[in-house]
Amino acid sequence: MNRLVIAGATGFIALAAVAGVAGSANAATLSSADSAPAHAKATVASVQAASATRTSKLISNIGKIETRVAAAKHLTADEQATIKTALDADITAVQTGAATVAADTTVKQARTDSRATLASGRAAVKAEVKVIKDDRAAHTTP
Repeated sequence: MNRLVIAGATGFIALAAVAGVAGSANAATLSSADSAPAHAKATVASVQAASATRTSKLISNIGKIETRVAAAKHLTADEQATIKTALDADITAVQTGAATVAADTTVKQARTDSRATLASGRAAVKAEVKVIKDDRAAHTTP
């Protein structure tokens, strides 16, 4: 008997068996005249901008997962709908967290809220990807 379990960002489910996702760090090359000093203090605006970029990428990745789920032949229509609902809830949670970061007025609070938003969003995505992989394996195992 196959059982489909979905974990959304609102549940803050941590899966110890799921490895962490490494973020890409693409740094632009700047001339020494354009670069900021190595010890420049972060501003609320810079933390908010960095968080907005990361949350945008996370939402984009969730959208890609939704596309793959919709095309997955090993998932039933009900399973696809359940996963899509969970992914949509994840997007909403990440957007809510991003709005919180945008409203923050201190660097410390913006960093804390950004980390919490990204961590919960990534955990939810990892959980859902694991569910999809487990379901695929269950459908392909003789």
